Amino acid sequence: MYGLQLVITLFLTVIVIWNIVLITHPFHRKKLGAKIFPKGARAGKGIKQIRSTESFQYKMGQVFLYFYTPISIYTIFYLILSKGSWELVAFGLIMVAVSLASYTMFSNVLEVREKGILIYGVNVPISNLQSWTWAGHDENRLRVYQQEPIFKLFKRVTTTELPLELKEDLQDWLKKNK
Repeated sequence: MYGLQLVITLFLTVIVIWNIVLITHPFHRKKLGAKIFPKGARAGKGIKQIRSTESFQYKMGQVFLYFYTPISIYTIFYLILSKGSWELVAFGLIMVAVSLASYTMFSNVLEVREKGILIYGVNVPISNLQSWTWAGHDENRLRVYQQEPIFKLFKRVTTTELPLELKEDLQDWLKKNK
C-alpha cells in the first residue's frame, strides 16, 4: 500500500514541477495552434477551434493551476509521511487527475497581443500576416501549428498545414527576427 502511495507521490511531484514551470515561465505554455476567424465565422469540419488567452476556459485553467499546486504540494507531504490507506491512494489519484485535466485548458492557445501574435516565442506583427490564397480560395484566417511542449509531454497534432507561401514567409521572418 505504501509503495502505491510513493508512486502517486512521484506522479504528483512531476506535476508540481510542471506547474511551477508554467507559473514562472508563462510563455512556455507552448501555444500549439491558432485560427483567427472573421466575426461570427465557424471552424471547418475536423479542425479544432483554438482558444485565446481571454477565453473563460483558459482563465479557469489558470485558476486550477494556482489553486491545485499548493494543494498538490500538501498532498505530496501527506502521502510521504502517513501510513498506507486506500483513502489516501484515492485522494492522491484524484489530485493527479485534476491536475492533468487543468493542462488541457491551457492547450491550443495562441496569445494574441495588442501589436502582434506570439509565434514560437516571437511577437509577429499582425500586419506581416495578411490574407493568403489557399486551396483555391482566399484564406482570411491564420493557422500556426505545433511547437514541442516542455519535456515533450502532452503533444497535440492539428489537422491542417500552413499555406506553403505563408510557411516560407513566416520561417524567413522568424530567422531575421529571432
